[in-house]
Amino acid sequence: MLYTARPLERVYHDMNEPEEEKEVELKEITTENGIIYAENVDGDYYIRSFSSSCMSDYLDERYQLGSIYHMD
Repeated sequence: MLYTARPLERVYHDMNEPEEEKEVELKEITTENGIIYAENVDGDYYIRSFSSSCMSDYLDERYQLGSIYHMD
């Protein structure tokens, strides 16, 4: 059994063909309890990674991976 957050297409890709990955530049945004790493796509910041010292932040919808972070 395989436990992974990666899509199966990326796990089982053909090893003979190199996978093209574009370089993504992430912006580091400091929050009250942690750090958000977000990708700028057409002016919107999509959350790609999140780290916090407060466990309840991980349940907060504002910090869910893939969501748009609204900078106030």
